[in-house]
Amino acid sequence: MNRIIGIWKTHYLNTIVCRHYDCIDYSKGVMIDKKFGQVLKKLRTEKGVSQEEFALSIGLHRTYISQLERGIKSPSLRTIEKICTELDVTLVEFMQYMEHEKVS
Repeated sequence: MNRIIGIWKTHYLNTIVCRHYDCIDYSKGVMIDKKFGQVLKKLRTEKGVSQEEFALSIGLHRTYISQLERGIKSPSLRTIEKICTELDVTLVEFMQYMEHEKVS
């Protein structure tokens, strides 16, 4: 069993470093948040709607939409449902967009 020698926590990556320098990388969760945000922004802008207009239409605050689009926040299932309904896409279609999205 490896002894943990340090924990680094940053905005992009949570990594636990063990004695033999084996790493457990938790960045995958951050990547899915970024992908979600990129798809949300892409679909919202294709619809020609500002963050503020979009937020008002689904009962959320503009800054929360901004945080979602930047991958800073993770939405609840209810929020995802509201977003998909307003964007006129099914949850399955939204997830398919995410599968094909490259994280930038």
